[in-house]
Amino acid sequence: MVRSSRWRTALGSLKSFRKQLAIESFLNYNVEFHCAEMIDPHKIKEFTSISVPDRWKLIERYAETIGENSAF
Repeated sequence: MVRSSRWRTALGSLKSFRKQLAIESFLNYNVEFHCAEMIDPHKIKEFTSISVPDRWKLIERYAETIGENSAF
């Protein structure tokens, strides 16, 4: 949940996270980030090119991004 007064900040934080993944060549910015698919990729083929340990690290980074942002 995101407070309506903070949605822009929250969205900016998530966009920054996604841009960083693209810069690091993990995922193209236009590919949606789905934790379930990161764990067990079925529908998003781009996830299969990321090693299992790296996928878990990305999930951890995503959780940290949400946890560190008071907008969420």
